[in-house]
Amino acid sequence: MVFRAQKEINKSFYDVFLANGSHNDNPLSDEFPIECYRLDNLGNCNQHFRSYILDNWINIDKVKFAFYTEGVEMKSIEFDGKSSTWSSWFNQSAILTSSWTNIKTDLIINHFTLPGNTAYGIARRFTIEGSYAGCDTDVTYMFTIDTNWDVCSGYWNFTITKFPLFIYASGNTMVRLSGTLPDLQTFWPYL
Repeated sequence: MVFRAQKEINKSFYDVFLANGSHNDNPLSDEFPIECYRLDNLGNCNQHFRSYILDNWINIDKVKFAFYTEGVEMKSIEFDGKSSTWSSWFNQSAILTSSWTNIKTDLIINHFTLPGNTAYGIARRFTIEGSYAGCDTDVTYMFTIDTNWDVCSGYWNFTITKFPLFIYASGNTMVRLSGTLPDLQTFWPYL
């Protein structure tokens, strides 16, 4: 695992992701919670995990990005990591396989980006979204809310009380926001 973002700990996962030189492994630290190295026992983790591999992104073959709930993988995308950088692998054209069956060729996708959308009171990272037609009609495969407020939160059927929140479509296509909230998102490369 190269990165693990924990839900609802009121700390920006994107800031940790960007923190070049900061990592929680190599060597492992006794001060970092052991639960945050794992994909189960999620309730006891109160930090995001960042590996030194993000700062040493070489010889990467594939990258798997996944959402987990109670230790069970809910959705995932596998990307071609060859010739990628720590920030370029998250790209629709690099998709090899996905549990969203049509995401690789979906022409409706307008935003497929790590930095996401931070305009107009929106704080969404790792976004795979369709067109914006107003908060109540926006469609998405996934995104992460990385602050305690989003301009569209009044239109959704959940309240943002803590962040980050991981939003994803549980079916095979983009959906209007429905409040499907996994515990964490992770990604790791295959060397």
